[in-house]
Amino acid sequence: LDDYRTQNESVVNAYENAQKNFYSIGAEIAKLEADLKNILRFVFGKASFREIQYESIVKTLRGESSLVLLPTGSGKSLIYQLCSLILPGQVIVVSPTIALINNQHSNLNLMGVDKVASITSELSNAEEREIVLNSIGDGTTNLILCAPERLLTPQFEEHLKKSISHQFLSLGVIDEAQCISEWGQDFRTSYLGIGERIKRLSTGNKSNKKLAILALTGTASITVRDDTV
Repeated sequence: LDDYRTQNESVVNAYENAQKNFYSIGAEIAKLEADLKNILRFVFGKASFREIQYESIVKTLRGESSLVLLPTGSGKSLIYQLCSLILPGQVIVVSPTIALINNQHSNLNLMGVDKVASITSELSNAEEREIVLNSIGDGTTNLILCAPERLLTPQFEEHLKKSISHQFLSLGVIDEAQCISEWGQDFRTSYLGIGERIKRLSTGNKSNKKLAILALTGTASITVRDDTV
């Protein structure tokens, strides 16, 4: 925020207003539209929301779960990225590949969003992996990126539980959610355990609120959508 404040006071005001209004107006989050557009413009460099983006963001901020179907390249990731700047707790994002995780992490860093932790098999160094896990456990990260297999490991779950004891998880995101149906029954059965694990984690939330789940997909038949839900 200090960097943004020196560059443009309006985005800082928008961010602070959005957080303040989020806490105070509850279901009337639609009033945040002007602030959300300012954050969109100055943080993400976009002039306006694309189709479905704004509606999905508002629904997510209200704590409602949803499955969002948008074509590849239409800005699905922006939905949870923007929400992670406003929601009071952490956001965990489950992605299918290391390449996607690395791409999301680097793009966020380029936009100045640095409270991000990604944990993948590329962290072969035990010391480096422990640093990332500790940043998750002490609650200093806003956004956590991982694969479904990682989400189901006991060590990772312990750090998430530790983080929840400090604050809470605001949102669980499943990127490329069609994999639940298309891969979950076959070679990546860990996808079938995501929903249950997120439910287990949400029981430790200090807010005593049910953890909302945002599922994102760019391609899914009606059968796959129904199976994913």
